[in-house]
Amino acid sequence: MNIVMLRTNGCQPDPRVEKEANSLLLLPEDKLKIVCWDRDGRKGSFLEELKLANGSVPILRFGIPASWGGGMKANFFPMLKFEWKLFWWLLGHHKEYDTVHACDLLTGLPAWLPCKLFGKKMVYDIFDYYAATAHGPDWLLNIFSKLENGIINGAAATIICSEQRKEQIAGARPKKLEVLHNAPSRSQIGGSDTGISVQGDPGKMKIVYVGNLVEDRFILKALACAEKMPEVEFHIGGFGTLEEQIRSLAQTRENIFFYGKLAYSDVLALERQCHIMLALYDPAVPNHAYAAPNKFYEALALGKPLVMFRNTGMDGIVERHGIGAVCEATEEGLYEAFTRLLQRQGEWETMAQTMRSLFETDYCWEIMEQRLLALYRELK
Repeated sequence: MNIVMLRTNGCQPDPRVEKEANSLLLLPEDKLKIVCWDRDGRKGSFLEELKLANGSVPILRFGIPASWGGGMKANFFPMLKFEWKLFWWLLGHHKEYDTVHACDLLTGLPAWLPCKLFGKKMVYDIFDYYAATAHGPDWLLNIFSKLENGIINGAAATIICSEQRKEQIAGARPKKLEVLHNAPSRSQIGGSDTGISVQGDPGKMKIVYVGNLVEDRFILKALACAEKMPEVEFHIGGFGTLEEQIRSLAQTRENIFFYGKLAYSDVLALERQCHIMLALYDPAVPNHAYAAPNKFYEALALGKPLVMFRNTGMDGIVERHGIGAVCEATEEGLYEAFTRLLQRQGEWETMAQTMRSLFETDYCWEIMEQRLLALYRELK
């Protein structure tokens, strides 16, 4: 089987795509290729290699500049250009693939007609249900919902990233449904002992976040606590619309450190060297009630206490198992959560043991990998 995986970012990095691709390389009789959207400034088409633990994957990047976190309005025309280019690539190269692995609606839509015309199978992988993440009038969101449900109904298999997300697709009728939690693998965690070194004072408590630097991650509200907590350091990495603002804060405050975009191994290495992790999603966004953030699973694997907002997906697990602090989505709520966790420092080792146990028994990628491989074997 020849598989083509489609994604709306350049996979530089994209932890979930990289994990799934790495797992699919374990199917020796199958071949994999990735086609994706490089938004970072260069123009043209670039056939490159994505190096993974199990081998290398050819990756075709369509260079169409766009902003990170700019939303549909800012990225509407670049998005259309990418979808149009992807659609024609799928038509023109239909002999090169048997199965399309489409990640989210913006790749599922251009893949739908080529799959129908040439009898290809689609695995529809829902990282985020589009109607719950897009902004616009109800009539437009209803159209998105109907389009996405139609793709789910037509796909040979559908993947979601948590059991809770079954509620989101209740209006669809998937032929086969699989849950793949967004957790790192044991090998990724084990390989994070080396790499980047944490900056700052070795004697200070360190709060860390590496990921999308956009408004709905509330990173600026978290960093506003830095002035009131000189005994704590904030270590931030990633990229997005807030990148320059955070870089400026790091230059003016002694307890804020900014690392920019990091390879995933360096993300885990930095998190391992810090003490408290953030997994903040705006609870006002409907989709975030079903959030299954990378940071949640990384915190479990590393045994780091976690701060989350109430009503954002995995907060119930944090509260139920006492493995962090759940708070309101305000600067005051964050300050109180940080203070509460620092006061519970004597419980951190117990929290760590609970978290690692949850990771091993329920969430680690090795469990998800077997589900993914079984799904693909059934498609043949």
